[in-house]
Amino acid sequence: MRLEAHLTTGDLQDALFQLTPLAVALDPDSPQRQLAIKPPSTVELLAGRGLRVVTELQLQWDLIGIRVPVTLRRVALLMTPRVQLLDGRPALLFTPTIEGADVSALPGFLEEAVVARLNEALLRPEARIVWRFTDTLDFSFPLPRQLQPQFMVRLYAFTGEVKVEDDSLRLTLEWRVSADADRTNDVDF
Repeated sequence: MRLEAHLTTGDLQDALFQLTPLAVALDPDSPQRQLAIKPPSTVELLAGRGLRVVTELQLQWDLIGIRVPVTLRRVALLMTPRVQLLDGRPALLFTPTIEGADVSALPGFLEEAVVARLNEALLRPEARIVWRFTDTLDFSFPLPRQLQPQFMVRLYAFTGEVKVEDDSLRLTLEWRVSADADRTNDVDF
């Protein structure tokens, strides 16, 4: 059994507005090093690639004991979706990568190094947005008491795939159904 969801650019933009501002720790050993992602100014789908989000970033970095805040006014993030196994179960992941950034607030010789370092930090598992849909989409319910034997029915997603098109992000989920009978109240006919 298949269930397919088409998330439009508007759907994704609404979700991003609700998720932002969002802070991403850049260094697990230094909580002062973080990246704050502001609400997006532009959201667009790129077929076969992902979701481009144009936003503002606030970078907090400590250098030689001095906290250095840097605002990157226009940053294009590519959010690449994929279904991947995590702990043996499929999950939908969005991995962010900085495609381009207005780093005019930094000296020219630091621009490339800063963007490369940020992308390196964004590749860490902790920076990804993860939806463990097989945990979320698992439903059990009893059939009406008038039916004998009594059944507990389970409807659950067990795998999926994601595809980015020009007009929507398409998430296709494969579902299974199982039913377990409670034979203690069987009726003889």
